Amino acid sequence: MTTEANTTDEFSDKAIVRYNPNEAEIAKVKDEYAALIADPDCARTAEGMAAVKAALKHVTAMRTTIEKARVEKKDAALKYGRLVDGEAKRLTGLVLEIECPLKRAKETVEREAEERARKSVEEQERKEREEAARKAAAEEAARRAEREREEAERQAERQRLAEERAKFEAERRAEEERRRAEREAFEREQAAERERARAEREAAEAKARAEREAHEAEARRIAALQAEEQRKLAEERRAVEAEAARVRAEREKVERAEFEKKAQEEADRRAKEDAERRLKEAQDREERRQREAAELAKRLAAEDEERKRQEAAARPDIEKVQAFGDRVAELIAEANAAKLTTAKAREFIGQVRADLMEITDRCKAFGKPARRAVSA
Repeated sequence: MTTEANTTDEFSDKAIVRYNPNEAEIAKVKDEYAALIADPDCARTAEGMAAVKAALKHVTAMRTTIEKARVEKKDAALKYGRLVDGEAKRLTGLVLEIECPLKRAKETVEREAEERARKSVEEQERKEREEAARKAAAEEAARRAEREREEAERQAERQRLAEERAKFEAERRAEEERRRAEREAFEREQAAERERARAEREAAEAKARAEREAHEAEARRIAALQAEEQRKLAEERRAVEAEAARVRAEREKVERAEFEKKAQEEADRRAKEDAERRLKEAQDREERRQREAAELAKRLAAEDEERKRQEAAARPDIEKVQAFGDRVAELIAEANAAKLTTAKAREFIGQVRADLMEITDRCKAFGKPARRAVSA
């Protein structure tokens, strides 16, 4: 027992000497961080948190150093190891007396910061939900008030429309009667006007047909003249050929004698010159005839184009306007024949019919000055 105790004391002395940091150094560190250990709120400021982190780093390094030394010394012997472990545990406890308060202080501050952040987020979300609910309630109230106002306006508008509809129906019946009388008079006038336009159109067509027949007769006359000119040219060509044959016969005759040779040559020269002259004159006449025929064809084409333009001009814009008015009148007749069952439809068709009657009146007014211009 004594030997074991001596051995323990021996190893204890050696162990204490060999640990680094030793107890004195740990005590010094503890005194150095005493203020932080004693103050649970030391980490609530930025400077305090930095000091706590630095102290933790320092003491954690001391603890790990002690742990490393413990492991190394434990290999010497099991008994020595127990002494080493015990000393290390004792020293670690001393270090933990420093570390644990610092760690708790740090964790407390961090936990409280996390809790404050969570509560802040929850409070913000709650406020946003309340604001959204408030806005939705306000918007619903505004929509409900708007619907009630619109319903009141619609009710008042329905009442006003009912009163105006009754008044309009009476006025419409009177207006329809007046327009019916005007329409009948207008239709009679339109029928007379269409008959007059038809007569004028037939007269214009008869005039154009007569002019066309005259142009065709002139073309036939010119064609006959051209044929006659061709016939005369053919006769002249045959005469020239006959003359040439005659000259050749004479030349053959005079060739029989030496004496008549020079006379034949002279006759041939003169006959040739005469034949060439006649042929040239015939060609000139043919070219002149072709130029005259081309000019005549061009003039006839221009006259035909002018005739077509005049025929188109013979159909003045007034007829187109009046034809449009006739189609509008037919629409009015269709509207009068329509059998409507609802007052709203009858009211709408009455308005449309009034607009169409105004259009027919304007077409009629457009036609009167045109008729005066034509008669003048």
